[in-house]
Amino acid sequence: MTQQIDFTEAQLRQFSPKMQAGYRDALLAGKDILRRHGILDNGRHFSHFMGQFGGETDGGAIGRESLTYTSVGAIRGAWRARASKHTDAWIKANLLRNPVALGDWAYGGRMGNAKGTSDGYDYRGGGFLQTTGRAAVEEYCRKCDISIRPDILDDHAATLQFACIEWAESGCNALADANDILGISKAINTGSATSSVIPNGMANRERWFARARDIWWDAEPGTAVAVAPPPPAAEPAGSRKIVVANAGQVTAGGIGLTLFGVSTADAIGYGGGILNMVKTYGVEAVIILAFITAIGFAAIKYFTRQDFAEGRYTPSGAAK
Repeated sequence: MTQQIDFTEAQLRQFSPKMQAGYRDALLAGKDILRRHGILDNGRHFSHFMGQFGGETDGGAIGRESLTYTSVGAIRGAWRARASKHTDAWIKANLLRNPVALGDWAYGGRMGNAKGTSDGYDYRGGGFLQTTGRAAVEEYCRKCDISIRPDILDDHAATLQFACIEWAESGCNALADANDILGISKAINTGSATSSVIPNGMANRERWFARARDIWWDAEPGTAVAVAPPPPAAEPAGSRKIVVANAGQVTAGGIGLTLFGVSTADAIGYGGGILNMVKTYGVEAVIILAFITAIGFAAIKYFTRQDFAEGRYTPSGAAK
């Protein structure tokens, strides 16, 4: 197999910030499926595929066709010929806010949907290319070795497979090479690239294709995708690293320690250094500083005792 292009989650988010997570996850997990169907052969194929996906689902914001209508006018606008046979009163009484009944009225008895059942509703448009009708779903399930079920079009991974089969069998890769967006749109929406029917939502398809083209059109096969380095492992709760550098370093003034990047001399000479240490490193710094201070006091006590014994030191308040 020749080298193919790749894509990232960041690019999918750039293409459509409102894309449902299910669609995004299915695309990222389904790269092998896209490759097998030639959709990742080059940037042209993937740009047109994503353009059609965007046009059908409003950039991945729509999962299923909504059959919940709240006005008679909307139903008449969507199904002019069918609605013309009924009065407003009949439509209002039987179809408004009744998606299962509307599905049977609009789709029952055709596209493989049995009349008088929930088939029209169950197999209403859904998924990457809004596959519609029980007959089409059964065919795709057979080709993918998937068992058909009423909610199959809610399964993003399954509908990606359906979309790839539809894309390849409709000759859309060749149409993408020719940059024939109208032919692709006809193939997806009407079932034939040579149909005389103008596809629904053509302007929307063109708009989403333009977004995809800006991201993937010039993608080069074999281009490595930059992967961010994994974040550092989180430290266990309550733990804290202790860094001791140059411990026991001999200096001209004696033995000095550099702890946490702050020398003991600086810390003792400047209260700010101690405060900094405590703020940054917490209780461990306090313990170590206390230990150092204790050693310091012991040393002072020892030397002053020697000085006192030899008459070189007079305590404060003593007679001179």
